[in-house]
Amino acid sequence: MATFQFLLDCPREKGTVIPPHFHDYYELVCYYGGKGYSDYRPADKMPYKRGEFLTFYERPFSSNGSFRFDDNSIVLYKPYTIHNEVHEKDCNVIAFGFTLNRDVKLDNAIFHSPSHEISDTIAAIRREYNEKKNNFELAADGLIDVLLSELTRLDSASAKSAPPPLYYVKIYLDNYYMTDLTVTELAAMAGFSPDHFCRLFIREYGVAPKEYLLRLRLGEAEKLLADTDLPVSVIATQVGFSDVSQFSWFYKRRHGFPPSQARK
Repeated sequence: MATFQFLLDCPREKGTVIPPHFHDYYELVCYYGGKGYSDYRPADKMPYKRGEFLTFYERPFSSNGSFRFDDNSIVLYKPYTIHNEVHEKDCNVIAFGFTLNRDVKLDNAIFHSPSHEISDTIAAIRREYNEKKNNFELAADGLIDVLLSELTRLDSASAKSAPPPLYYVKIYLDNYYMTDLTVTELAAMAGFSPDHFCRLFIREYGVAPKEYLLRLRLGEAEKLLADTDLPVSVIATQVGFSDVSQFSWFYKRRHGFPPSQARK
């Protein structure tokens, strides 16, 4: 059975950054509106600074995974998972912590657009905490158990589509295609060797990671060429190419003409 620890219900403004920290219990974070990301990794031996609800990590932070959240996303963190939180748009956050006195198979996970049943259960937990009627802690404990059952079923269903490490790397590429990314770094993020990672990625998505990244960059460049008046050189670096020459070479290989002619 779950034991309720705390509930945080507050707005987060665009630009808010929650520094790397961890808890010694599970944490479920629900985002309403807004968008942003959270980098995470398992905790290890480290210097730390104890806070009221969390422990701050006092060492340069390198993640081995990342979640991209938006409106109506739910993120679950295991105990002792170091994670930060970066908000790129205003949103409201509901977060609550809980411990479990039974062994359950819960891992760090993100859920997008959960069912009405899950949303209703979260609203009921929030209501119990805010109203604080008799035995509200016991009611909240029972509702958390219900919520975990619903999320476990949802996670089991989604896990059939793609191995989670590959899925998270793909989501990372979808959102950070403009940054300098190497296959070695992506493989490390998924926990595989570079060769094994490439084989798995091709098997799952039908294309090598580098080619997938190139397609993302060219696709975004095509949108900017069509919808903006930005110079070609600016578009090239904005979508992740090292310079305009590299961008022009790949663009011409794909379309048969250079990007400078795309607006004519």
